[in-house]
Amino acid sequence: MRYRLLLFSICLLMSCGTASNQEKEPEDLAGAQTVRLGFYNVENLFDTTDDPQTKDDEFTPEGSKHWTNRRWQEKNEQLTKVISAMKVQLLGLCEVENEQVVKELVKHLNQAGGHYQYAHRESRDLRGIDMALLYDPSVFKVGKIRQHHIRVNGHPYRGFLEVKGQLHDAPLSLYICHFPSRRGGVKRSAAKRMQVAKQLREAIYQSRKEKGAILVMGDFNDNPQDQSVKAVLCDTDVLVNLAKDLPTNQRGSTYYRGEWLQFDQILYGKSEEAGTKIDFTHSKLKLFAPSWLRQGPDAHQYADYPNRTYIGNRYVGGYSDHFPVFCEIVVQ
Repeated sequence: MRYRLLLFSICLLMSCGTASNQEKEPEDLAGAQTVRLGFYNVENLFDTTDDPQTKDDEFTPEGSKHWTNRRWQEKNEQLTKVISAMKVQLLGLCEVENEQVVKELVKHLNQAGGHYQYAHRESRDLRGIDMALLYDPSVFKVGKIRQHHIRVNGHPYRGFLEVKGQLHDAPLSLYICHFPSRRGGVKRSAAKRMQVAKQLREAIYQSRKEKGAILVMGDFNDNPQDQSVKAVLCDTDVLVNLAKDLPTNQRGSTYYRGEWLQFDQILYGKSEEAGTKIDFTHSKLKLFAPSWLRQGPDAHQYADYPNRTYIGNRYVGGYSDHFPVFCEIVVQ
């Protein structure tokens, strides 16, 4: 009899302890929302009209790329396939020519079952390429949109796009950028990327004075360990680069001259005020690179590389010369 009473008491204590632990978990996770966000360099999404204010002549029917309305619509269909498969609620874009091409892409996405709106401002890029944000309005409410205009070595540059809003009622400052290319050589062009990185950092430090979280995403034309990213943007604990933790065998959002490069990155930070509801603790950057986004075995030495729209001036009808990246964050 005593044995039975002792056994019953032990079981009762264990069940109470288990119930107590289970009661705490919902309190910690109550109301938490997971948001998937990403970034995608879409490789020259142009309309077919010549803009006399920019150097977009190659992307016209008469230009060197023979860019026609049919090819433009094929491009929209390809990008719609990618973005729909990613299932992102926020997506930064670069290499979009103007508001018209963003609007047309959103139309295709929503006809395919999406629920996107967009934020865009014209840059002063000489080629006319801009940045934009696609977002699900049930998740993100836009408050302020600003295009930061920058001059690099005295010439107008595309700068970066700033979008402030509420992510499930949590304040968020988001920056979308596309740093200067490596044209002319990595070392010769590095100073340009450093200039842009310093101006971006200044804007980020201003945002830190406001309550909320900070997200920076883009094509940096530098890897996570390069100076514009590591020594300028991530020189303190203000910003954390999710790309730095990618496994070595998974690094490579684009391929150039025999080398995989992780130019596409997402960074995060918090304001000086404590209490943001956006949690990056378990966020991990991932490449979105399924087999159908890659060149097939018939491409021989180029197999598995991004299946792009053009190779030189030859139209191949792929998706982009970059793989998109994405991560998930939690909003409490």
